[in-house]
Amino acid sequence: MISARRLLLTSLILGILTSSAVLSVQAQTTDTPSDKLKASISNTVQQASTALEDAIDSVTSPSPTSEATDSSDISTQEIKKRIEKALIEEKLNSKSNRKGYVGEITRITDDTLTIQTIDKTHIIPLADTDIVITKKNSRIAVGDIAVGNWAIVLGELQDDQVQAKRIIVSEGSLRPRSQKVFIGSLVSITGQKIAFTRRGENTPTEFTLSKTTSIEDADGTTLTQKKLEDEVNYLVIALEEDNKTELVAIRSMVQLVDKESE
Repeated sequence: MISARRLLLTSLILGILTSSAVLSVQAQTTDTPSDKLKASISNTVQQASTALEDAIDSVTSPSPTSEATDSSDISTQEIKKRIEKALIEEKLNSKSNRKGYVGEITRITDDTLTIQTIDKTHIIPLADTDIVITKKNSRIAVGDIAVGNWAIVLGELQDDQVQAKRIIVSEGSLRPRSQKVFIGSLVSITGQKIAFTRRGENTPTEFTLSKTTSIEDADGTTLTQKKLEDEVNYLVIALEEDNKTELVAIRSMVQLVDKESE
């Protein structure tokens, strides 16, 4: 009877783990598992628990003692915990294999796509028809990609290489812009050009004012550029990208406009 019980439990566990493996493969091919997939995993665990409880009842002879019943319940709970743990570990392992990188497309051939990241050159084979390439949320062909485009590559880590599964193409740069923040005195304003001298430096740094540049007084109220005064210190915030600088904000370190006098 014990052998039959072990054989039946072993068969059930193998079937359950096979189902969990199928669900894990489905989870790996999806960036964010859907509610339906999560429900399927939860349902598998629930069905497994019910099946194991029924199996134990069917292969175990009825016992009038409470001790035998307690032992059966303990065994069932222990098996349920092990199955749940195995499913969780399998799901975590599948997620840990998912990798990605961002870079500029530097070369395109019929068979490969070359992408340059900050520290490495990646050559992606295009023979794999399973690779999904998109731009602006629409699927595109390799012929729609141009050198100089940027790409987000998502895939799975195999033999220390990321095997691409999805490529998201962008016409604009995806390189993060560096922020420049400093305190300096206003030197001059000529039209849309404004220059500041940083503390500890003698050479002015020139910027271009735009419609999006925020100009504020010390209390945070908005100012026009006509209210800015020479030889006053200002907090200057700018963004740099590809040798281009965008002036984001200018804020006076002293109050320029007295509200009571207005």
